[in-house]
Amino acid sequence: MIKVEYQKRGYIDLSGHVIEVPVLWVKFAHKNGSFGWATVGPNAQIIELERDALWSTTNGERETEMWNDDTWVLARKK
Repeated sequence: MIKVEYQKRGYIDLSGHVIEVPVLWVKFAHKNGSFGWATVGPNAQIIELERDALWSTTNGERETEMWNDDTWVLARKK
């Protein structure tokens, strides 16, 4: 395990109210050099999971695709 943070995730309910949920965000590393993140919500449920993310320390950016606000983006040098 590399890092653990207390964060919040939110959504808008059917009546238009913002509902915030406290979560635990956990970053970890794999032996092959890739990273992963898991977000643990209420009742210890995994609500987000990303695995096998690669990071280029030379370029200071991701080498793999990521999920960002409901849009797939390719993180690469522009």
